[in-house]
Amino acid sequence: GEGERWLSRLKDKNQVEPHIPDIIWRESMASDPVGATWGTGVLRSPGRTYWGWNVRVVSRVTIPTLVFVGEEDRLIATNRLLFANLGTDHKVFAGTASATHFMLWERGRHFLAEAACEWFLKRTFRGAARGTFRLAPDGALNKA
Repeated sequence: GEGERWLSRLKDKNQVEPHIPDIIWRESMASDPVGATWGTGVLRSPGRTYWGWNVRVVSRVTIPTLVFVGEEDRLIATNRLLFANLGTDHKVFAGTASATHFMLWERGRHFLAEAACEWFLKRTFRGAARGTFRLAPDGALNKA
């Protein structure tokens, strides 16, 4: 459930607002009547496929690319590998401290929204068109 995949990976007591896990749980159960019958602590999630998204394919990506991840995401190593192999020099990798794969439910969601808006409008991340960066929990920028 979310306890193992999400809450156990939190590094900062302020990373998630106190009421958010209950809201996520309630809304997840409301949107999945079948999964809701499986008992407490069980959250059904969809099967995934990367649809061929691998190092060979990513090397053919030539458009400007922003990779924005939480540093507590178990997929961060894979994201770094794919970023390194992108077929463009116009690329930014931004890791966010005290953020997980579920950053949209955490306080870091504001940094993600800011980054996405700037990238879509200007193709930059905090003014940079390329590089690797790290955001502190308060959003302060450090070159990684």
